[in-house]
Amino acid sequence: MERTVDFWLRAISSIRGHALRYSLTCLGIVWGIFTLTFLQAATDGFDGHFSAQITKVGARLIAMFPGPIESSQLGQRGMRTLALEERDLDSIRKVSMVAAATPNLRVGEQIVRTRLGAESRTKLLAVFGVSPEAEQVRNFEIASGRFITPDDVEKELRVAFLGWQAKQRLFGSGPAIGKGLRIDSIPFRVVGISQPKGSQMLDFGADDDEQVLIPYTTAQRWFTKSESVGAIFAQVDEEEKSGPALELSSLLLALNHRFGPEASQSVDTFDIEEGLRIVRLLGLGLSVFFLATSVITLFVGAIGVMNILIVVVSERTREIGLRKALGASSREIFRELLAESLIITAVAGFVGALLGAGAVYLIAASIPLDPLTGDPITAPPQLLPSTFAVVVLTLMGVSLLAGTLPALRGMAIEPSQALRKL
Repeated sequence: MERTVDFWLRAISSIRGHALRYSLTCLGIVWGIFTLTFLQAATDGFDGHFSAQITKVGARLIAMFPGPIESSQLGQRGMRTLALEERDLDSIRKVSMVAAATPNLRVGEQIVRTRLGAESRTKLLAVFGVSPEAEQVRNFEIASGRFITPDDVEKELRVAFLGWQAKQRLFGSGPAIGKGLRIDSIPFRVVGISQPKGSQMLDFGADDDEQVLIPYTTAQRWFTKSESVGAIFAQVDEEEKSGPALELSSLLLALNHRFGPEASQSVDTFDIEEGLRIVRLLGLGLSVFFLATSVITLFVGAIGVMNILIVVVSERTREIGLRKALGASSREIFRELLAESLIITAVAGFVGALLGAGAVYLIAASIPLDPLTGDPITAPPQLLPSTFAVVVLTLMGVSLLAGTLPALRGMAIEPSQALRKL
């Protein structure tokens, strides 16, 4: 233990003797670690923010939209639009990789009227018919009341679940649960309000906060007058299964409606994981670019530290020779000089990382928040444990690069040649 303490004390004493040289030379390492920390945090923030924005519409979401079916006998003149029905929804729900599925029956933009005392309000809002599974599939959180239930669907009840902004536009800050409204003159009762989702990067016809959701059977009876369920949205149980689940679901639809699986235009599909993969690929590209830029800066800084260490070793030739003559091994000299490089780069790296972390928190704190959700309106930099792991590993590489050659030179000093200069 005592020898270890003496070892580090000698290294620190040597560094203190050349403090000004090392301080000036280490500015390159400070700047390199600062840029590495900040730019990596910016990349992680970009990835996290845009992934969260995309998945607001639904996590692990796949969707199937009806397309045209071409008759083999009549060609394009015999085209008809595929109508997805209850049996298609049941088929997709039976797929082992699917956790939940819901119809998404677009009723369209409808005139919605309410009356608040003597005042009446008329708004144009997007109305969709859904099933109870839409709460899970479409990532709705309930602020008050309840979501649509199986009983609502079975009995075709005229109940409505309002997005946050739809509620504000219709009822303002007052209560809405249990209140009546009319959708295209048909009376409905409000049973639930969603938590605000805020701004969305992705939606299906309207922001979720602006939607009015009703049971899809009610939509079929009172608005579409058909058995079509519109589109089918599903949530897979694991992210990596979205592709196979979508492929199998499309095949089941082809079997149900007797068109060939090669007729890909008959079912338009959407996989949210594809969008997330693009975001992650962009993030990876940015991360590699920023890492390369920072490493080049650190490489230049390491060369500067190495040159100073070589000069210091040359000036300490007599000291090193005398120590070797008194019994110090070449290995001990090598370890001590390498330790000096480690201490220098570690201190410089700590300063750079501290400055980078400070910049990250300052920038993140300055980004305005969405007044509804409290989420940042743009991607804030985000420090993750992986960032510090990258910084530590990079510093270790820089330390070895800067210290190995000077340590080898010090190790190679012969005591007889050094003592002749005394």
